[in-house]
Parts: sequence; C-alpha cells; structure tokens
Amino acid sequence: MLRRLPPLLLIALVAPAGAAAERVEVFVAGETHTPQAAPSDVTIYRVDKAQERISALEARLPDDPDEALRTARRLVDGPEEERLGEALRAVALAIGLGIEQVPAVVFDRTTVVYGVADPDEARQHLQEAIDDP
Repeated sequence: MLRRLPPLLLIALVAPAGAAAERVEVFVAGETHTPQAAPSDVTIYRVDKAQERISALEARLPDDPDEALRTARRLVDGPEEERLGEALRAVALAIGLGIEQVPAVVFDRTTVVYGVADPDEARQHLQEAIDDP
C-alpha cells in the first residue's frame, strides 16, 4: 500500500468517529509549503511561527538583564501576547496530535498524510492507498 507513496506516511491517529463534517488541518513550516489558496474550512498552522516571534523579540532586548526583563514584559503585552499565544498553540496542537514532520495534512484528527500541504492532494493519496491495499 505505501510503496506507491515513498515520501508520504499515512497514519491512523484514532478510530474514525462517524460521518460528521470533515475537519482539515494543515501543519507547515515556512512559506514554501503554505498553501496559497486554502479553502475557508481548512485551518493552516505554521509551527515555526513561535520561534520566529521569539527570535524577533530577543533581537530587540538590551544587554542589561534588568532592562531586558522590563523590555520583554512591555513587548509581550497587548497584541504581541495574542500573536505569540496563537503561535504557541499551533505548536502544542501539533505535539498533541503527534505530528512528527511537516508538511502534514490531518483529517478529522484521525488520519495524517505527511509530505504534502494541499488537502486535495492528500485526499488523492489517501484514496489511492484505500484503492490499492
């Protein structure tokens, strides 16, 4: 079944739970794998965004430790706190789902297709795997 899909790894995360609306989540790092025109029902998580935000904040800190602490608190308050929290939630979700590499497309939190970021392409690979057991 997986011989036709060498760069991909298909994993069932948990048993399917029924025929509800499909939840599609895409995990990527960097702009290179980020789908440009994802449908509105697809959630895209950039798992490298947290490190980018932290590095950008660190670059703005002075050398003096006390001043750096005050500056960090000021920088993280407000909108930056929200953006950093969102970025960290993406990482936590990826860890919680057991995502081991990116890009990855997760369907209904039950199945993950590694190696692609496009949900339609991931569905095609899943269908091929089902059709050719």
